[in-house]
Amino acid sequence: MNLKITGTTSDSLKAKIESCVRFCATQQLGDKTAKRLNIWVRVSKNLVKYENALGLASAEDNRHKCRNFEIRLDSNAASRDILQTLCHEMIHVKQFATGEFKMGWAKSRWQGRSIVHDLLEYKQLPWEAEAFGNEKKLYRAWRNSG
Repeated sequence: MNLKITGTTSDSLKAKIESCVRFCATQQLGDKTAKRLNIWVRVSKNLVKYENALGLASAEDNRHKCRNFEIRLDSNAASRDILQTLCHEMIHVKQFATGEFKMGWAKSRWQGRSIVHDLLEYKQLPWEAEAFGNEKKLYRAWRNSG
């Protein structure tokens, strides 16, 4: 895996972010697929203020099974919240990398079906339901791994 971490963070948190990204990718995708990923994690202030989110993940290539990703995290949050949010965003990386999820502006593709965003509450969107439903479990698994 090619992993780049930039932004405002301590060396200790940066090491935890690296460990967490690698763990989540391997756990969810296996070694072979995880090794082919390119992930850029940007830690910056005021993401909540400007984007109304502790974290965001985006696929940076337009392939069916994406390999290039950007994750943005808000450095103003507590370390635990940053890392749990990172687990949430890594679930989205898995969704993009496996082709389960293809993000669009007004509608997206989820497991081959078209989903119109406005028809569901944010947390009811199937990709968000999966991420919110599994982020704590993935975070605990990473924390207990080492």
